[in-house]
Amino acid sequence: MPKRRRVIFWTVAITFVGVVVALFAAYQATRQVPTFYREAIVRDQATERQAADEFGTRATTLYNDTQTSGEWHALFSADQINSWLAVDLPEKHPGLLPDDIEQPRVAIAPGRLTLGFRTIRDGQPIVVSIDVGIYVVETDVVACRFYRARAGLLRLPLKQVLDEVVRVAAMNDVPIRWEQVDGDPVALLSIMQQREADAPVLQFDKIELLDGELYIAGRTTASSETASSDAASEVDLSGFAINRTPDEKSDEIAGTDGQPLSKASVQR
Repeated sequence: MPKRRRVIFWTVAITFVGVVVALFAAYQATRQVPTFYREAIVRDQATERQAADEFGTRATTLYNDTQTSGEWHALFSADQINSWLAVDLPEKHPGLLPDDIEQPRVAIAPGRLTLGFRTIRDGQPIVVSIDVGIYVVETDVVACRFYRARAGLLRLPLKQVLDEVVRVAAMNDVPIRWEQVDGDPVALLSIMQQREADAPVLQFDKIELLDGELYIAGRTTASSETASSDAASEVDLSGFAINRTPDEKSDEIAGTDGQPLSKASVQR
């Protein structure tokens, strides 16, 4: 075989092997299960039911407290939340989740919550995990900042997650406004827009993600004392795409012309 043909042959062969190896590695990465999810799924049933009951008791107390004027607060552990998701959610609220999402679980670290769940992708069962930050922007506006999403250990485009958030919010008639913080998309939920005309007014003072715990504090008033903030502009995601920035460390929302939206300033 002439030397030039040998070079072409080996170049093609090496390229083919490299592509096969890369595809296999990507496939294996999607099949991996995050450690937090694996640990949250395998738990003693008796302990799980007890923790689920504790979550239900605290949630009921919190709800009752929000229905009368005054301050209120609650602390939930990740174990209690996961136990409720494992026990009460499928038993008492089987239709709450979309059909393609199963066995949701959470992990909570300072300033960040990771949501994991099982789903089907390209005909294969995988575990998707999403890292978010949740905090209060105004007393009636709660923000959810999306950091990253993964299928197993493989990073997913955030646009897939945001599209699903928009779809679920629309199904439940929940209005969402969108901003960016340092390139991360942030969903803003106005609590005032969700209340009945004669319902008590809820005002959030703090939503804090601690080490393994979620802390919520606020107060209830009989009439509206503060108007919803108009600082955030509404964005329709249907006309935008999520593009990878050059450093590949964050995503940005870009318009149909490909130009990124200007970043808004949102302070915790």
